[in-house]
Amino acid sequence: MYPEPMGIAQTNVPKRRPIRQVLAEMGVETNPYAGFDASQFNLDLHGWHSTHPLFEQVIANRRPEVIIEIGTWYGASAIHMGKLLRKHSIAGTIVCVDTWLGNLPLMRMEHYRRLLKRTHGMPSIYPQFLANVIHSKLQETLLPIPMTSVVTGRALRRERATADFVYVDGSHNEQDVATDLAIYWELLAPGGVMMGDDYTTQYRGVVNAVNRFANEKGLKLLTNREKWLLEHPASSS
Repeated sequence: MYPEPMGIAQTNVPKRRPIRQVLAEMGVETNPYAGFDASQFNLDLHGWHSTHPLFEQVIANRRPEVIIEIGTWYGASAIHMGKLLRKHSIAGTIVCVDTWLGNLPLMRMEHYRRLLKRTHGMPSIYPQFLANVIHSKLQETLLPIPMTSVVTGRALRRERATADFVYVDGSHNEQDVATDLAIYWELLAPGGVMMGDDYTTQYRGVVNAVNRFANEKGLKLLTNREKWLLEHPASSS
């Protein structure tokens, strides 16, 4: 269980370029909601464990200015985090990294395959995500990047971008999880937090990758039900 109150170090994060400036230079559309007609879609926040109390503990204590979410789906957890930023008067940006094409577990189960909402063979989750963000009035907070986590992470690392909070909930394949952990850990600012979902026996790949990463880095792994959490060491300066 995560200790209460949460003891995240409040460190001076090195001055960095605004994340939206970095993304614009990468060619990311910084206003993807312009001209999109959300009235065609009802609010649909289908997701899993999207309002876990650890989200608020991290956000209230760390007060992150930059959050990166790997694996966004319909946007339920990102929208929840956006509302928490608003609740705690934090002017932050949530970068949502996803292909919006689904993953292997979804392809295996008929119920979840239907959630992909294929049109002419192509999943059409992304428009639903945009509509959910607009319905939630979080267009100024949530910024989607429709690319793979590997490509996005390497591009952000090349631009020396940093994040205060990284939430990992993309591919659950063990090697994919390990890759996401390695890439995005390097983007965390000192004292930053990395958290993820599905730390359960149902997803042994997630458990194995997270355990191995924590052991290799000498980090204390904290778990709370299906969530896992790691803290980046605070700067010694």
